[in-house]
Amino acid sequence: MSASRRRRITPVRFTAPIAVVTAVLLVTGVGASVAAADDVLTPGPSSTAAPSPAPTPATPSPDPVADEPDASVITGTVTTAGATPLPGALVQVVPAGPGTVRDVVTNEAGHFRVDRLTPGTYTVTASLPGFEPATQRVEVLLGMTASVPLELTAASVDVTLDRVRFVAGESVQLDARGFLAGESVAVELHSTPLTLATFVADADGALSERVTVPADAEPGTHDVVVIGESGRSASITVTVTAVAPLVATG
Repeated sequence: MSASRRRRITPVRFTAPIAVVTAVLLVTGVGASVAAADDVLTPGPSSTAAPSPAPTPATPSPDPVADEPDASVITGTVTTAGATPLPGALVQVVPAGPGTVRDVVTNEAGHFRVDRLTPGTYTVTASLPGFEPATQRVEVLLGMTASVPLELTAASVDVTLDRVRFVAGESVQLDARGFLAGESVAVELHSTPLTLATFVADADGALSERVTVPADAEPGTHDVVVIGESGRSASITVTVTAVAPLVATG
């Protein structure tokens, strides 16, 4: 047989199955890679404890005494010996032990009230210019309202001069205390009343002024009298000498 008559045998290539297998392998590999990537990127449970939130600052509790419905109270009225109410009087409540001193002022009816007190013993003092202070000691129990009336007596008026012998027509320094705050005070020369001046007492019921004795005042012993609108008064004895006569010259 000649070479030209030989049958050519063409090799067959099975490419499709190989491509399928390759695709399967590639897909499988990609899936494995994706799964592996997911395993790396996805965090598992952590053993590190989560940080605790910052503690909230505690709110201070209100004063138990201030909000205590059974806290003690001291109340009362400040009056004169004749039961006349005294407005504007200073009332001071002082605890016997540790504690806060409380100050209040009486109202127009002379009434005062000090509440939110802890149980215990207190000294209550009322004062007002022109009056002697009055004090009472009281013990209050839990939830108790203690009534403390305070009666003030008129203070004695004191008056002084820088000297008690002077010549008519001279001025002298006068100081007085014991009057009511803001009351008008007349200064007179007795025996025959002669008004020398009128002043107003300060917030402490005192005054400090200069007064002049008239040049025509009768020589001799006199009383300088201070009289307040409230009727309070005091006096001091002085000696007035006559003005020396002028001596003619020439």
